[in-house]
Amino acid sequence: MSQIHLLRHGQACGGNYYRGSTNDPLTELGWQQMWNAVSQQQWDIVVSSPLLRCLQFAEQFCQKNQLPLHIEADLQEYNFGDWEGKSSKTLFEQSPETITRFWQNPYEHHPPGAEPMNDFEQRVLPTWQKIRNENFNKRTLVIIHGGVIRVILRHIFQKPREEFLKIEVPLASLIAIQQQNNLFDNA
Repeated sequence: MSQIHLLRHGQACGGNYYRGSTNDPLTELGWQQMWNAVSQQQWDIVVSSPLLRCLQFAEQFCQKNQLPLHIEADLQEYNFGDWEGKSSKTLFEQSPETITRFWQNPYEHHPPGAEPMNDFEQRVLPTWQKIRNENFNKRTLVIIHGGVIRVILRHIFQKPREEFLKIEVPLASLIAIQQQNNLFDNA
């Protein structure tokens, strides 16, 4: 049996907006949130998104704890296209029907210029499978993004597409997943 922890990055610089592939680092509070999240656990290996808000913490954490770090490009956050750098409030003022449709079903109504949600899943899930297979019987910490975690949890728990954005993943949340014979339990 192995245990994988999914850790969402903490608060990032730049405020509250559709960040996606924008490469913002963590704020001071974001760093504190991350250190608090990992204070009571131990791991054998760390896997991280290459985006700064994940990678910078992963590098420091691995250096401090003398752990191997693997960077996975396919674990980058969803690309929001034309919505990157814009707040929900701004988008709702500009085009309430577009943002409402996205929140109701992001698989059918992705933002203009954005990565289709099916493509996002097809990017994330093979890497998730690789992490599971290569790190069986290891305690693995995966430092990633809210959207990536939603893809993984939707897949594990077989949630319908319409519930994708209803899966709550707060900043710096640590989610433990037990893997036994390719079966999962949310620990």
